[in-house]
Amino acid sequence: MSFASRKFPRSSTLARWTYVLVLCVGASARAQSYASVERELRIIEHDASELASESMETERARSPRWVEERLTDAELYYRLHDYLRANVVLTDVIDHYPNHPAIPDARLMLANARFDSGDMLGAREQYRFILDHANESGYAPFTEAALGRVVEIALRTRSFEGVQAYFDRVSGDASSEAAAATTYFRAKYLFGLAVPDSVTTSGRLGNATLDQGRVEQARQLFASVASHTTYSPQARYFAGVILVLRSQYPEAITAFGLVAGELGNTPEHRRVGDLAWLAIGRVRHAAHQYAEAVEAYGHVSRTSPLFPRALYETAWVHIALEDPESATRALEVLAVAAPESPLIPEAQLVRANLMLRNSRLREADVVFSEVSHTAQPVTEELEAIAASHSDLPGYFASIVREQRETFSVDVLMPASALRWSEPDPEFEHATLALADLTTTRQLIRETAELVERLEIALESAAVVNVFSDTRNQSQTIEAIRNRSARARAAILRIEEHSMGAISPEAAAVRERRRELERELAGAPTTGDAMDERDGRRMTGVRTLARRIREIEVEVVGLEARITAMTHYLESAPMADPAGQAGVLAELANHRVAIVEYRRQIAEIRAAIELARLDVGVGDDEYQRDATMRAEYERLVAQERALTGNQGGSAEPYLQRLSSVEAGLATREAQIMRVVHERTASIRLVVTEERANLDVYRTRLAALEGEAEIVVGGVSYETFRRTRQRFYDIVLRAEVGHVDVAWMDREQHRQELEDLTQTRALELEEIDSEFNDILDRSTRSITGTGATP
Repeated sequence: MSFASRKFPRSSTLARWTYVLVLCVGASARAQSYASVERELRIIEHDASELASESMETERARSPRWVEERLTDAELYYRLHDYLRANVVLTDVIDHYPNHPAIPDARLMLANARFDSGDMLGAREQYRFILDHANESGYAPFTEAALGRVVEIALRTRSFEGVQAYFDRVSGDASSEAAAATTYFRAKYLFGLAVPDSVTTSGRLGNATLDQGRVEQARQLFASVASHTTYSPQARYFAGVILVLRSQYPEAITAFGLVAGELGNTPEHRRVGDLAWLAIGRVRHAAHQYAEAVEAYGHVSRTSPLFPRALYETAWVHIALEDPESATRALEVLAVAAPESPLIPEAQLVRANLMLRNSRLREADVVFSEVSHTAQPVTEELEAIAASHSDLPGYFASIVREQRETFSVDVLMPASALRWSEPDPEFEHATLALADLTTTRQLIRETAELVERLEIALESAAVVNVFSDTRNQSQTIEAIRNRSARARAAILRIEEHSMGAISPEAAAVRERRRELERELAGAPTTGDAMDERDGRRMTGVRTLARRIREIEVEVVGLEARITAMTHYLESAPMADPAGQAGVLAELANHRVAIVEYRRQIAEIRAAIELARLDVGVGDDEYQRDATMRAEYERLVAQERALTGNQGGSAEPYLQRLSSVEAGLATREAQIMRVVHERTASIRLVVTEERANLDVYRTRLAALEGEAEIVVGGVSYETFRRTRQRFYDIVLRAEVGHVDVAWMDREQHRQELEDLTQTRALELEEIDSEFNDILDRSTRSITGTGATP
């Protein structure tokens, strides 16, 4: 009914004009509300249009400075000692951008990361690549560092193949730092070739044969390293070592003197200087120049790690000088200056024997007792280990097999033995080889975990989150949809004001629609709001991950205690065999439980990882928003159908929203198609790497089997030598006790003999005096009775 056709009483003019005013105000309010809706619609349409115009390539577009950003990430990982992630990032950059100007720096960092992680062969590959491209400007600054590491790896692995070729390529100003470094590394390389492993390990020539040709080449190269360069002290020292090996002692003293006379500017140079003084002292000692040897040892810095060794060797020089008092003082200083030194047991034995020579029997006996008190428990522990295992080599091979990831001298011998033992070079070489296998196993395990995480991510319902650009666009789509739902609610509220009474059925639908509007009002409509909601979910996931790590630490602690108790019971059995069997059985049950705990932890960690990957577009929160929006649209259509209001003034706005949402659906389909294309290529790589991992595991298993035998044999020899050393120390201490007792007895016997001899002399003198008196008395009597 139009305003003109409405009938008002003639007396109700005020009511008529009031009704007119209400209609005008309502129309004005609706016009203003639709203007607000129009502004929001234009913003939504603009954002949807911009989203549709964004590039969506199968290969994800990267930042123009993506390489620099990734190298920054890699350097951060490297400085945090996370060498695996640094390795992954650097390898990715090098493989995909081989011609980028920053690649030489990336390759050097990759080589250093592999070297520091113990991957000698992988590091050597990268250092050799740098040397192969040394004539290129990008790699030229790194030639010296790469050459030094290649030589160091060759000396560690005793594999010198191909090293000489790199020296032949390098040349330059003989006085430059680079040339000095090259000369030094070349000389060190030749020295490693010429001197057998037995000599470098023991420090003694013995019956070994030197390659005299290479030795001379190395000496000449060491001598030609320019003075005042970084490597000149080390070069002079090695030149002296070669002269000692060739028994040219005067020339060796001169060479060591050149090193000792230089003031070290770095800790390394100061250490080389102390080594030179120690070498001079040894050569002087061997040449019977004892006073000069004592003077040389006196130059070793008191703060140097070599100072205890210098004191110990000084004592032997004083012994050669037949100056036991000075030798004893040197050993007493050693006991005070370095009470934890492995030299202490030997030094105390020497000191006690010196006291014995000076007839300080009580003091010597006290020192021998101290040595026995120190070494006897160690010997007992070592003997208990030997007695409890009939097949010691097999036992150590089993230790290598069971504890290969944590294998070290700490698991080989008691802590008390390690305290008084110096590092065994042969054992250290063996553990380095085992450490390489451990590193390889760790890399394989971590790579397998990465592969598994990739597979989980690729199979996840939220796979769109794998790529940052698709995630951002999908997140924008969800934000626009939530804003569109709010705009639709605003349009419907405006439409309600122009409607009269509605049917009960329509009213029920409207009430349900209004409830959904209140729920949708909390849905995020911006990227920041969505990131905040995702962050809350991620915080919960991290809390769970932290808790599972704490539980894993507890399990590791339990396993360590079980291992320690088992090892203790095997080395020191209980007096009750039945009781020991019961305890061992219980420990075995706990070990089975530990295995089950680890399985459960692995399952929980996989679930947490899956939850971490699922956070974002496509997770439960986003699906809940999508479900509410779909239900809301259904209710809107149902309500408008029941009220017969499909063709009202709100219809154009609703159609525009529908058009925007159709465009968003099209864009979403494009995004998913790109995601599937990208993940398909990734799946191929992942499948290939999983096959490679199987090959690596097979090869590693074969190498580990060989390592068990080799490292187990070396471990047995190390244990045998250590056991024999402490047995000898205890034996010498006991012999010292016997010597003290024998000398004490000899002193008592000598005192008794002296006393007996003195008494006999005194008796003889008394007897002589008595006889004299008797003779005088006899003569006196005889003289009185004579004829006048």
